[in-house]
Amino acid sequence: MMAKILLCDDDENVSEAVASYLKWHGFEVERADCASEMEEFLKKSSFDLLISSIFLPGHKAEGDCKGLDETVERFSEFKKTGMKILLTGPEQLEDEEWRILRKKGLYFLLKYTYMEKWLEKIRVIAGETDAITAR
Repeated sequence: MMAKILLCDDDENVSEAVASYLKWHGFEVERADCASEMEEFLKKSSFDLLISSIFLPGHKAEGDCKGLDETVERFSEFKKTGMKILLTGPEQLEDEEWRILRKKGLYFLLKYTYMEKWLEKIRVIAGETDAITAR
């Protein structure tokens, strides 16, 4: 059974393209445009995977470790349900930011990477393959 995914991004073009691509590959995908909409989805239904922009409106991440730390704490609450979390961002993370995410068991993907990389990473996170991906 394919993973049920909640995709949260305020960039409609990215969100629509990624959702369509994942649906084409058999995933069930719902979309949210902001933090409050994401939280409403999470109250109503359970998901196997949450994919969210680090800079989603309503998050405090400001591109520094302090802001990221606060955002990660917020996402860690969602992890308690067993849902896996993949955060996306427009640029590669610094080493300290990677440590923050790894410490909490969160995944990261460069937002503007090619679609096959999205699919590969999601399949690994969802446990559909045991391939090992780079950071």
